[in-house]
Amino acid sequence: MQREPEPEYNVDVDDLFPESFIDPCPGLSPYLKPETLCVFCDGPMPDKPSRILRGLIGAARRGAQPDQNRLFMNPYALVVPTSRSADTCARHRFECREMVAGDNWPNIIDFGKVESRVRGMEVVLNNICNDVDCRGARKAYIFWEKIVVAVQKSGIAKAMGIGAQLNGSHSLLPGYYGQQGQEIILSCLLDLFKELPAANTHPLSMSQFIFFVLCPEVGMRLIIEDKLLDPASTFDRNMAQTIMEDSAAYGQEQFPVPDDDSVTLGDEVMEAIARRRRAHLNLEETFEQGKDDEHIIRDPLPGWWCFILSPSL
Repeated sequence: MQREPEPEYNVDVDDLFPESFIDPCPGLSPYLKPETLCVFCDGPMPDKPSRILRGLIGAARRGAQPDQNRLFMNPYALVVPTSRSADTCARHRFECREMVAGDNWPNIIDFGKVESRVRGMEVVLNNICNDVDCRGARKAYIFWEKIVVAVQKSGIAKAMGIGAQLNGSHSLLPGYYGQQGQEIILSCLLDLFKELPAANTHPLSMSQFIFFVLCPEVGMRLIIEDKLLDPASTFDRNMAQTIMEDSAAYGQEQFPVPDDDSVTLGDEVMEAIARRRRAHLNLEETFEQGKDDEHIIRDPLPGWWCFILSPSL
């Protein structure tokens, strides 16, 4: 039995619209609004661009030219060198993806109070540092346990190598506090534990112990304080650690350390620490000088007055 040919449908899309209809953007898909697209990559833009994104767009648009190859899809399309638009496009992709997922994460942090909060943890951190036998505070410590397992498995050189740092970078960041928070935390820890004995950090060096062990612990405790959790509860600590790891990418983009020469709060904290250190050293030097002067007054060398009073030759 011969199959009947299928009927042909020759329908022009323009026939579906009335003759009075004028297409404002010929060739543009009716499902896309050009106002919602990035002028550089045609990617979707966030509904409410942040101040940072608006600034990046304004800087990238300087000297840009219309992109004739993309005007059929995006009438606002611009062409600039990729080096100028890369930061802008990365930022709007972040705001469309991470900021939606980070609705419960803060977009404003009072970094001026982070230093005092970190210093308020000194007693707890000292307990971790001094628990060399791992029978107290360090026994239930997640980050120290990870380091010990990694060192036992692959050795100190590989466990602390660049590859290991890159693979575990998100777990080391203090969550949504970002790079700005990490800068302040490290500055405070280096000041608080600058004389940490090597026996307390073995098999790590002092700087490795602070970066890989104390810094993530402080980041997790800051989140515990923010969320009103119990630091003694294993469940609450695991919850805070999950938040810290999930929000690491958000914090890295939301609170980065500027690439320019502008002064950050981390720089101000380090400068304040340096001032206090210099003042302490000056005080010690003045005290030692006073002791030396007192020794000279009490125990004068015999005949010193004869030398002073004798006429010059």
